[in-house]
Amino acid sequence: MKGLLTKYEKKKVSPRSQNITKNEKLAIKQLRENNDIIIRPADKGGKTVVMDKADYTQKMTSILNSNDYEIIPGDPTKTIEGRVYRTLAKHRDEFSDEERRKFQSHYSKPHHIYGNPKIHKEGAPLRPIVSTIGGPMYNLCKYLHTVLTPIVEGGPTYLKNSTEFVNKVRTIELEENHILASLDVVNLFGSVQWKVVIKIIQDILEKEPHKVSIHPSTLLELLTLVLSNNYFQFEDKFYKQKGGLPMGSPLSPVLAEILMQHFENRFILNHSEDVGFCVRYVDDGFLIWKSGRQNLEDFLKYLNTCDEHIKFTMEIENDNKLPYLDTLVYKENRRLVTTIYKKPTHSAQYITAQSNHPIHVKRGVIKTLTHRIHRLCMKEEDRKKELKELEKELKQNGHSTKFIRNAMQDRRRRTDDTPQLDPIATLQIPYIKGFAEKVRSWAKDVNIRVCFSSKHTIRRSLCGTKPTNINIDDKGSIYCIPLSCGKRYVGESGRPLNVRLKEHKDKIRKGETTGSYLVQHLDGCSNCQVDWTNVTTLTREQHTKKRKIIETGIINSSENAISSASVDVHDMWLPFFKQKFKV
Repeated sequence: MKGLLTKYEKKKVSPRSQNITKNEKLAIKQLRENNDIIIRPADKGGKTVVMDKADYTQKMTSILNSNDYEIIPGDPTKTIEGRVYRTLAKHRDEFSDEERRKFQSHYSKPHHIYGNPKIHKEGAPLRPIVSTIGGPMYNLCKYLHTVLTPIVEGGPTYLKNSTEFVNKVRTIELEENHILASLDVVNLFGSVQWKVVIKIIQDILEKEPHKVSIHPSTLLELLTLVLSNNYFQFEDKFYKQKGGLPMGSPLSPVLAEILMQHFENRFILNHSEDVGFCVRYVDDGFLIWKSGRQNLEDFLKYLNTCDEHIKFTMEIENDNKLPYLDTLVYKENRRLVTTIYKKPTHSAQYITAQSNHPIHVKRGVIKTLTHRIHRLCMKEEDRKKELKELEKELKQNGHSTKFIRNAMQDRRRRTDDTPQLDPIATLQIPYIKGFAEKVRSWAKDVNIRVCFSSKHTIRRSLCGTKPTNINIDDKGSIYCIPLSCGKRYVGESGRPLNVRLKEHKDKIRKGETTGSYLVQHLDGCSNCQVDWTNVTTLTREQHTKKRKIIETGIINSSENAISSASVDVHDMWLPFFKQKFKV
């Protein structure tokens, strides 16, 4: 790493160029500061929707006033953290201390709900999504997802993706009376009754307990804990979801899959005399019906009487064609043929040539889209048609013909058999055009792997719906405590700032100098007082190591800091910290 930094010191890097104009920056700022609108990505199609905030709030409130939700008195986050801690503590024999620390959360943020507009439907209703990232059960839900996955994999109707679908239908031979149809579950996640799913899982594990990696009783207890505490915040109110599963939870897809496989085994697959072929991807099913159109419509009516919560809609082939997932299936010579299907909401918006991304990312997008066409189009004439259409759409996104065609032709995987050395370290840096490529090149010479990140995007800047919460919004702070003698203490904490400041105050009150540079300074500096009213947050960073590096850089570049640096930072970065944080 020192070799890389030495190389950097000897190089000259041109100033960072901007990929948006001043007027565009001003427009983004005005949109961000406009409190009368809300900006959300469309539910499908990749478009962005600007909505009147009052209309958005009214639609969300209408959803939350339904029988599926109820208002609860206050924020239950702290209570749920305690429940998770106590439940995991009961099972110390199954989880190591490290695992329990990973699944537990402290000072976590409440789940929050937002809606994405369904612009393909009349009135653009909202699809409610609950963000559980950073919540009190998020890590536990991710773990339970991995535990439950073996139960659903390999099911008779289970589809991994559209490529698997194409491979399955490729060899099917049709009869004259066969009808293609697709089934869609209405509001699948909202239809899943979690107590029913837990009973299904219990029945499965009584017969096959080896399918999961923990004791079945422990799994059922953890599932009950998670599913009985589905809550979220909207504006300044807290709600509990009484029925269904929240879209946005890592656990919801696998639970919905378990329920649907159970439903299919009971009510669909036992009609083998009528159903010639049946597969499903989440809530979208595809079947080949052998018993006539009227019987197919009667079958739909039958399915909608099997469970009071699970209801289906059906689409039947038209002119021997039927869209399914992102494919269009059509009949030809008693065979099924697939090609690309684009929904009416398709926007043809891909990564633009002007976007602030590395060139290999732009090339990779084109290669992936090209590969998709070759995977999903069975016939050469369909491939040629879709490739021509893709080239046209990419040109609309600013890419040159030469760049597009070179990327399209470069679909083959690397065939170089030269042994590759494992990198001695991995360095993640923000992507800054010109600078990032040079750092990557220099790092390669010393066998360091460089990854680029993109933190500030227009969508992230404009499409936020997270409610303000003063208790958790200042987690991950690098803060400054001013002192009356002119010195200042710079520190960092992954916990809320008020919690860390309380610890400082307690140490000062008790006179604990051990491990506290602030108390040591006050003890040795006569009449020095802490100015608690002017404590400031210099910046925030959730990543622990990055936060410590920034803290160290600020301390080392400041002439009046009394703190001690916790990690090593090269002196070449000091001018950056002085300018960035005005130290």
